[in-house]
Amino acid sequence: MSNVNNPIIKGFNPDPSICRVGNIYYLVTSTFEFFPGITIYKSCNLINWDIIGHCLTDDRLTLNNCRPSGGLYAPTIRYHDGYFFITCTNVTDKGNFVLYSNSITGPWNGPFWVEQGGIDPSLFFDDDGKCYLASSCDWEGKTSILQCEIDPYTGRQLSKSRLLSTGTGGKYPEAPHMYKIHNRYYLMLAEGGTEYGHMVTIQRSDNPWGPFEKCPHNPILSHRGRNAQYSPFQCVGHADIIEDPDGNWWMVSLGVRTLPGVLLHNLGRETFLSRLVWTDDQWPKINDEGLLTETITAEGETKNDSIDFSDDFTDKSFSNEYLFLRNPRKENYIRENGRLLLKGAGSISENSSPTIACIRQKDFEAHCRVNLEIPDGESNFTGGISAYYCSDQHYDLYLENEGSDTYLVFTRTIYDVVKSDRFPVYEKKTALYIDSDRDYYYFSAGNGDNKKMLGKARVYGLCTEVSSSMTFTGVMISLFCEKGTVGFRDFRINYDL
Repeated sequence: MSNVNNPIIKGFNPDPSICRVGNIYYLVTSTFEFFPGITIYKSCNLINWDIIGHCLTDDRLTLNNCRPSGGLYAPTIRYHDGYFFITCTNVTDKGNFVLYSNSITGPWNGPFWVEQGGIDPSLFFDDDGKCYLASSCDWEGKTSILQCEIDPYTGRQLSKSRLLSTGTGGKYPEAPHMYKIHNRYYLMLAEGGTEYGHMVTIQRSDNPWGPFEKCPHNPILSHRGRNAQYSPFQCVGHADIIEDPDGNWWMVSLGVRTLPGVLLHNLGRETFLSRLVWTDDQWPKINDEGLLTETITAEGETKNDSIDFSDDFTDKSFSNEYLFLRNPRKENYIRENGRLLLKGAGSISENSSPTIACIRQKDFEAHCRVNLEIPDGESNFTGGISAYYCSDQHYDLYLENEGSDTYLVFTRTIYDVVKSDRFPVYEKKTALYIDSDRDYYYFSAGNGDNKKMLGKARVYGLCTEVSSSMTFTGVMISLFCEKGTVGFRDFRINYDL
């Protein structure tokens, strides 16, 4: 037995869904406007998780001109009859779709588009061989759960969409997952909205079409009440459950870690784990009060599971840790001889496909460093490092050329307010640094004893709650180039844990 601290997957990893094949667990999370699409994690013990790839890695994923937090919403993963199935929504493309593969690493067949609309599609395979798809849709002007029978290998709808549930009374019933347990059909939902009223509720029936009775102790998981007032975790909801080989039950859910004293978060919605037990009358219960705990005891030994990141650019390909904004132009990312060359493709403040390579920020106290160098002969360039939340909110430190002069520029962008400080430099090689805590991002440049702090900016400016539109992501530590060509060496992110 080992103790593990929540969250089990840190940084921007929302809407977790889980399945098990033998002794191995697989989990997927949302990626929204980032590419490649739908991150896949693997674990042998529910404690240590490794990114093993993504489902959509080519032009089948369309994110062109995707707004911040458009794109891919809430995947569900299931395993049935030797195949993995993933359902998801691309709100920037044609809506709900199905993928399937006989290997978790692909290749994935699809996407096969599904007629039934809405968001948060989920598959349920019944014992009689039928497959049902449920999603959160508009029904008579209110969010409700609809269901239809489909062919999961083609996405073809085999029955009419029928009203399954209007929830248990909370707004925005979403994230439907159906399970057959104790010879009954359990329908689990997220309700209350994915903010501070979020909760997980459950109902059951003797028929996959209902009618459903509500659990007498709903919500089964939520931090909206006074008992969670001082919890470091908030916005808890959007869950999935799994049984381990020993008959124990577990729940994965999303939640956020808020900044001290305020209901604001910058790291994004993360993935949490909790134990689930069944009452004598066969209702699920999470702990005694339906609250997450900071520490969970689980089977297996904890390995040295560092969240530090480093890239010396000696490998020819990017690691699975990287995400890119919308559909990247691959010719603008060149890894060679221990260096990453980025070629500019416009402003990172535009909803286009700028050249930017992103790594999730996984904890508050972070220390980021990269060596930046301008290739010989390059005289018209803009590139550097960014604490990037979305196109409307990012803090950047970069080298920029203007005529015969080169400047270090520290820029803060929040909505349409942009403030820049410029510092003349004489070298086209320098180390750039971002350090962060729960109050500020600090930006420095230089080498060794010549390192100089150039400015700081409040963490609050990169928080979801202050975004100019409804957003669901988290801060990315990113390398970017807007103009010309810039080079990077030895990119590192370390955390104080």
